[in-house]
Amino acid sequence: MSYSVILIPLAEADILEAWDWYKNESPGLEQKFWDAIYKSLLQIAKHPSRFTLAKADIRVAFVKRFPYKIIFYTNEAMKRVEVVAVLHKKRHPGVWQRRV
Repeated sequence: MSYSVILIPLAEADILEAWDWYKNESPGLEQKFWDAIYKSLLQIAKHPSRFTLAKADIRVAFVKRFPYKIIFYTNEAMKRVEVVAVLHKKRHPGVWQRRV
């Protein structure tokens, strides 16, 4: 059974900011970035507990081929995953910690 995936508005903004950057960096790269994000979200929806615990009930999934991580927690009662951030791996963890 898959979980539904909800992105908070700040996580959506994270994705759009990175998408814009990749679009300006090299035409077509933004689509590859989006595809990698989408595949990661599908994997998270299928098996959220497989990903590394970062803090208490917060988990982290690393995006293949791109230096990004998806930070999320699972709401078991509602069978959904709530994404709180999609950030470059080198961003300070305080950025996402303020969101939870």
